[in-house]
Amino acid sequence: MPTLPPIPDFLYGTAWKEDRTQVLTELALRMGFRGIDTANQRRHYFEAGVGQGLAAAYRAGVVTRADLFLQTKFTYRTGQDHRLPYDPAASLSRQVAQSVASSLEHLGTDYVDSYVLHGPASAYGWSGADAEVLGRDGEGTRRTPHVSPRPEQRIPEASRADGGR
Repeated sequence: MPTLPPIPDFLYGTAWKEDRTQVLTELALRMGFRGIDTANQRRHYFEAGVGQGLAAAYRAGVVTRADLFLQTKFTYRTGQDHRLPYDPAASLSRQVAQSVASSLEHLGTDYVDSYVLHGPASAYGWSGADAEVLGRDGEGTRRTPHVSPRPEQRIPEASRADGGR
């Protein structure tokens, strides 16, 4: 896997852009953003449009994948609309695996730099469901899934792809 990009202090957020997602994502990259935040939650994000914007920026020579920090999210069923990126009858760990695979396809990449739990399963605090989601192996992600805007603050050094350096 390529060297980890630095984690930008500021990410370009892609929510609520709908049919302008591709153009605005490419424009953000042309304007100097190197961190992109999206989610596999069609209710508020058009993740495939982000991937189209990334592809356009790659073709134009604006950036390469190695230049970017890509972050996406897993969203529980209660935060989704009818356009689910996973089988709602599957186990939570399987839902996460399906959502990651869908995100990788949308974004046209074989890894993301940060995979975030979009919010806890319960409005009343941390639950067993959250522990199950975060317990997956991180396949397709550069770091293990987490709930944090700054992943290096939450991930044990031994599990970081750079060995904690």
